[in-house]
Amino acid sequence: MPVLTPVTPTPSPTALNAVKHGILSSQLLLPSESATDYATLLSDLLSEYEPKTITEETLVQDIANTIWRKRRLLSAERASISTGLNDSISIPLTLINDSSPIHLNVENTASIRHLLAFDTPTLSQYKKSLAEAFRGLSGDFSESDISSLFEFLENNLPYPIHKRLEELAELEELTKDNLISTVSNLLHTELQSIEYIETIRQQAYGAACCHINFDVVARYDSALDRKLLRLLDALMTVQTKRKAKEKASASITV
Repeated sequence: MPVLTPVTPTPSPTALNAVKHGILSSQLLLPSESATDYATLLSDLLSEYEPKTITEETLVQDIANTIWRKRRLLSAERASISTGLNDSISIPLTLINDSSPIHLNVENTASIRHLLAFDTPTLSQYKKSLAEAFRGLSGDFSESDISSLFEFLENNLPYPIHKRLEELAELEELTKDNLISTVSNLLHTELQSIEYIETIRQQAYGAACCHINFDVVARYDSALDRKLLRLLDALMTVQTKRKAKEKASASITV
């Protein structure tokens, strides 16, 4: 009776790729980075270049690593600018009054974070609501009917102004006269800020970027580009030689 020799199954390419993903993830990826996204990138590159040898597979993996580092660099740059923007818009008085060439000389203002976040249609609608509220303050609000003023403010003030007014009310008692004056100043300042929002936006971006060493970022990005080109060139050379060898071998066999 013949002895049956157990056959060791050959791992499928998919299984091999999964192992590679795991190995590279543990060495390359940061805890906050997605192993799935990296695996997708590597899988796409493997499908594109179809490596047939260990050398070719290694080059493809190095290409994936380099592309991943370029993506990481862009993410780091974006995060640095976002952090700078967050810091700059947290001090709206300085940001507005330093927004050359305008000099609004604003003394009190609400945070302009919401203005910088608005898109053009939203900003236009917001400006319209501010103007309507500003005109409404010229109405006749008698001392005996102070409740009508509060009702008007409650129904017509946009949320950012309403919130700022509540903050001011906690600091001092607001009578009818200084309440109207305070709200008018807040609305006027908000309308001024909207008028010059693009200049303020540029100032915020400049303040965010002034502490970033873009020379270092550019040098690192250039180094990655050069490495990527070398890897692609090396892969093309290796694959060309392999295909030529396979073609010659096939001719000899025929």
